[in-house]
Amino acid sequence: MTEKLYYENFDLNECEAVITAVSELGIATDRTCAYAEGGGQVGDSGVIVKDGVEYLFGNCVKSGGEVVELEGFSKVQLKSDVFHCVENAEGLKVGDRVLVRIDRVKRDGATNFHSALHIVLMAARRVKPEATQIIKGCAITSEGARIDFACEEKFSTDELARIEAEANAIIEANLPVRIYAFDGVKDAWMWECEEFSCPCGGTHKHFTGEVAKVSVKRKNIGKGCDRLVVA
Repeated sequence: MTEKLYYENFDLNECEAVITAVSELGIATDRTCAYAEGGGQVGDSGVIVKDGVEYLFGNCVKSGGEVVELEGFSKVQLKSDVFHCVENAEGLKVGDRVLVRIDRVKRDGATNFHSALHIVLMAARRVKPEATQIIKGCAITSEGARIDFACEEKFSTDELARIEAEANAIIEANLPVRIYAFDGVKDAWMWECEEFSCPCGGTHKHFTGEVAKVSVKRKNIGKGCDRLVVA
């Protein structure tokens, strides 16, 4: 199991670690500050440094552990290893002591848009709750985010404007965000702000005012579905 230090400190840029596995997935370590893709959020990029040599990784993924179902969650992967998807692992082996360093710009962008997506969902629930109950999926990168709903009635132009205005009002209010482990399960995390909460294991801001002002648009993705795009 990899100790996921990003849950203790979202602002951690680097950490010392020991390599625990080398496989086709990449390099696993006993601890890491690099976020492994999940919950729609892109995984971190960065470098693993050994004896001054940098090994680039373009993504991080989870592997192994135990998948469980918890109330309110679809599935939660517990006690997993985090593999850093290095481009070339030659020269790295189990037992090596290394430094893991993330691409801070990519992380900050993904963190901003993941928090922004929650704020937009919070605003959409206030504006049109009947259309936002069934979430079909989401995607968060360092450049934007989107969330898909199963709903028959599309978001109107007026509703989009109201959602955007409400989301930016929430940002302007600089409300505190609470991030906590669900029922003490360390790999099952909740995001909470005022009356709104949802399961989420991504990286986040601790106050809504730390999120950049958003714009909200929609994209037609077929009958019975609608998509909100956050930029």
